This record gives sequence, structure tokens and C-alpha cells, in this order.
Amino acid sequence: MTTIPTHMTEQLRNELEQLLATTDQFVANADNANTSEEAKTWIRRAHETQRETRLNNAKDFITQKEDDLIANLANGTDVNPEHIDPTITPVITQHDKDLWKYASLTWSVPVSEGYGRRTKFLVRDRQNGKLIAIFALGDPVIALGPRDDTIGWTKEQRHNRLYNVFDAFVLGAIDPYRQLLAGKLVALCALANETRTFLTNKYSGTTTVLREEQKNPTPVLITTSSALGKSSIYNRLTYYERKAFQPIGYTRGFGHFHIPEDTFRQLALLIRAEGSNVQGAYGRGADGGGANYRFRVIRTAFKELGLPANALRHGVRREIFLAPVAHNWKEFLCGETDTIDPVDMPIGEIAEYYKLRWAIPRSQRRPEFKNWKRDDLRLSRLINAPVQYSFTQAFAEAEHIDMATPPTPGDITSTATPLDDTTTQLDVTYRNIECQLIDKTSRNGTRTITATHLNSDDSNLNPLVGQHKIKIEPSPLHPNLSLVNLKFAVHDSINTIAIRKLDPARINELLGRPLEEFLPRTHSIITGTREELLKDTTRTRHQLCALFPNNDPTTPGRIWAVTRVATLLNSIEQ
Repeated sequence: MTTIPTHMTEQLRNELEQLLATTDQFVANADNANTSEEAKTWIRRAHETQRETRLNNAKDFITQKEDDLIANLANGTDVNPEHIDPTITPVITQHDKDLWKYASLTWSVPVSEGYGRRTKFLVRDRQNGKLIAIFALGDPVIALGPRDDTIGWTKEQRHNRLYNVFDAFVLGAIDPYRQLLAGKLVALCALANETRTFLTNKYSGTTTVLREEQKNPTPVLITTSSALGKSSIYNRLTYYERKAFQPIGYTRGFGHFHIPEDTFRQLALLIRAEGSNVQGAYGRGADGGGANYRFRVIRTAFKELGLPANALRHGVRREIFLAPVAHNWKEFLCGETDTIDPVDMPIGEIAEYYKLRWAIPRSQRRPEFKNWKRDDLRLSRLINAPVQYSFTQAFAEAEHIDMATPPTPGDITSTATPLDDTTTQLDVTYRNIECQLIDKTSRNGTRTITATHLNSDDSNLNPLVGQHKIKIEPSPLHPNLSLVNLKFAVHDSINTIAIRKLDPARINELLGRPLEEFLPRTHSIITGTREELLKDTTRTRHQLCALFPNNDPTTPGRIWAVTRVATLLNSIEQ
């Protein structure tokens, strides 16, 4: 038995503590979000590390095959909503396997691998041959409280008929069809006659792995769960007046998505080196097997590292849905009948319903889908994008900064005086202008910086008092840092102030010297684009921002002086 050095286990424990704290912060932000879209954004952020790992692992695949595969995706101009003609294709050929994999990698929430029986499907559009969506059906989890309570079956009934339940563990549309609400189309495709027939034929006559039995594999019930909390696809999804998916509750918020693959491998090596016994961990090859293998490894390793056993409760509760594909689904699953009365949902009728109900009206309301370019989905831009200053470097510097370092003489001074638990008074001086600010923290952790008094003879600064506030938020990548998007006050006309995003050259021109000299890293501030510091790949990736430690009370005052007073005065003088 090999013992791992103490410093390595401590490093691994520290890394895990940061991962767990980050996930806790993401989930807390989602719970406190003002809108469902804001909550979904935080949940996506929680999956960023997992997605980055998946993309890095697939780098060779993306580099070698992207040009060929992306040709299978549509531009907006390729799609006429009135002529959308979906066809369901089981993934069998290598090309289709590659296309399915590439499409799944474009999603912000990485897809699950599923369990046991797994069948993948492509949904293509006959009008142009392009990919509309992907989905996959596999074995459901054995015990799922909300599902089992809704069906009302006993443990023995579940054993006898769970084989007739399939779980849609992957389901989603690809742009530009996503913009035409094709997520609803692919959800109905999972219930289509063609899907049910293929699964029945594929698994007929096969023997189950665990009990070596032959069972009727005809699907009577499809289960699924939302990726981002409350679902906007399945809720209220109807098919000719019949509710297709029934919400039955939420998962408990357990899982291991927030443990990256590289970290998981270190945990597996740890328990092997320490000689810990993980029941069933090595039953199927060197990497183990079974649906609960990862849970067993992580729990055992956490125990070795002294981490809490409940650390796998990430708190992201996913909404659970049932979609019957037989009229007598409950009776059959409970063993009251051996006859299946299937729901008739041919793909042709699904297509017509989708077009009239969603695609055509949506295209008329939002014709901008026509502007979509398939190159916008290129994954190579994510794995090959140069990052000049990584978040890890930024965090390390900000955590080990000496915040007692005095500012440059004649530059900006900022002092902080706590008024109560949520309010701090900041006294800031710049070019003999004395500014009094209030730093107010809200319940969700967002801070607002507001000027309450300026001691200046320049009347152009008066509109800054009580207005043009600065918003500071928790960093989306680590709970120990705060984030502020940098927007600058400039002079438009007499007594008019505009708050604008400025490119670095214009900022430096207004300030008379580089921004970094006003907000140097030696004063605990890290500046850069959202792409550089936050790994942001959205349209806001070029937005300039700053990170600083949560426990730094004076930096907000310095940021306010630079982005409000300094640029405003210099724009007036120019």
C-alpha cells in the first residue's frame, strides 16, 4: 500500500473545499434570484467547471472533426418554419455518433451518460437535411420517490415492470431551431410511435443483466427531469389538448456534477493508495461500474479527507416529469393487466402540431432567428480561445495581497468606516475632491455604491450625488471574490453624464495613463475582460470588469473614483 504525502492530501482537500463552497454560493444565488432566467444563469455557472473538463477532454475530437460536423447544423436562412419536416433517426453509424456527441457538447449543462440500456436519437429536418435536436433514452433509476408514489406500485411490482419505463436523460434542440421552440418538438419526439417501436424491436428477446430474465420491453412511461430547476419546456406542454408531461416533484439535490473528472480521478487514486474498501467499486474493470460507483468513491474519499458526508448535496433540485405513452400505464405498471393500450403519436402529426402551435407563430414574433450562423456554435473557439490572465492567477493574487499597502501618493485614497452590519461609509479623495459614499449590502449579497456628498467646486460633478450608482456582485466563479463590471462616466453636454462601456484605449486616453496604474494589482484589484477573468463565452465576454476580495472594504471607493470622477473630469477637460 502506498501512502500519499500529507501536503498532497491537504492540497486536494483545499481544492474540494473551494469547489463545494463555490457550488453552495451558486445555488444560494439561484435561490435568491429575482427571475427564473437569472436563477438558470447561476445554475449554468455551477456547471462551468464540469463543462470545461468535458471540452478539454474532447479537444482532439473537436479539432479533427468540427468542420465536417458543423456542416450538418443549419444557418437561420436554411430554415422555413412552414416546411419543417422532422424525422427521428436512431444513432447507429459512426458519423451519427460523432454528430450527436458534437451537438451535446454545445450545451452549457453537460449531458449525462445514462444507465444500462441507452439509445441515442437524432432529429433531422427533411427540408434541408440539418440537425434539429438530439435526445437519448435509457434505464431509469431504480428508486425514485416521486415517480414510485405517483405510480403507487409495490417493490415487487416495480421489479416486474420497471423495464417498461425509460428515462429521457438527454433531450434538447440545437440553434436556430431552439429559437423556434424546438425543445417542445423533441420532447414530443421522445414519445412518438417511431421511438417506441424502435425501442421495442431493439430490446425484444434480450436478457436482463442482473436477473437474467426476458421481459416485454415496450415503453409505457417516459420519465425525465429538468436541467435548470423549474422547466420551461415540459411545463404546460400539450399535444392536442392532452398534457404530455406531468410534473410530480423535485429531486433531493444530491449528485456529483460539481466534482470535475480530474478531481474524481485523484479521489479514486487516494482511496486505492490508502487501502480503503469501496464496495463494488472494482467489479467491472479498473474504473469500477454501477450507477452508484462515483457516489461510493467520493463518499469514501471525503471520509479519508475529513470532509462532511453531506457534501454531495449540491442543492440543485431538478423538476421530475412523467410522460405516459400508454393510456393504461398505471394499470400495466402495477400488474393489473398485461395488455398495453399505446398512445398514438406519429411523427407526422407531431410535426404539424408543432409547426402550427409553436414554430410559425414564434418565427413571426421573432424573425431574428434568420440571422443565426452555425459558426456561432463552433466549440473550437472555446477550447482554443487565448486567456491572457486566468481566474486562478487572479484569485491567487487577490487572496495573498497585502491590503495594508499604501496607495500611490497623489493618487486616490480610500478609507472605510462600518456604520452597521450591512452599511459602510467610504471617504475617498481624488485630486483634492473629497467624496463620501455609502456601500450598502442587500440580502442576496449584492452591494450598491452611492455617492452622498462631494466636496468640489465643479458643478459638473453634482449629478453624481445619489445617482449613477455602482453595483457589486459575488463573483460567479468563487465566493471569496467580488465582481464589478467597469462602466465609465463621461461628459456628453452641459450637466449631462453618460455611463458607458469604453474600450481600453479610450479609457487610458481619458485617464492620461493606464487604468492599471489607478487600480493596480498591488491594491488587491484584478482588472480584465470577463473572458479573461471569468471564462465568460457569452456576448458580454469583452466587457471590462474587476475582481477584488470580499473582505477588502476600501477598493469599492477606489473603483468609484476612477470610473465616475476621474473619467468624467478628463472628458470635460478634453
